[in-house]
Amino acid sequence: MRSAVYYVDANGLWDRVWETSDLVYDLAAVDATTMLVGTGPSGRVYEVTRDGRVTLVNSVDALQVT
Repeated sequence: MRSAVYYVDANGLWDRVWETSDLVYDLAAVDATTMLVGTGPSGRVYEVTRDGRVTLVNSVDALQVT
């Protein structure tokens, strides 16, 4: 199974900025161009930017991500 994160602008135009084999459980906006993405089943938290940069922020128990 694959999950993807999309950026959708105010005009409804979209871009896929990241695709992963993990399941995306949660999203949290940091600012207008950056979000935190919680995934499972491995409990990873990533920072994903509008331009597609992905950084692993932390790995925790998957139950802590949801």
